[in-house]
Amino acid sequence: MEVCLDAANGASAAVARRAGLTETGRGPTPEGVTAPGEVGIEVVWRVTADGWAAGH
Repeated sequence: MEVCLDAANGASAAVARRAGLTETGRGPTPEGVTAPGEVGIEVVWRVTADGWAAGH
């Protein structure tokens, strides 16, 4: 599973972390800033099927 969030979205990052996902990368958001409060940096969170099974 992969989740991509704006770096300013700390609440959703906390949910991803609690769900067992790991931050795997950061970079400019392809579409740029699209909403107030965004910073335009995409943070990628991932977990593999094996990682998900091991954590639940």
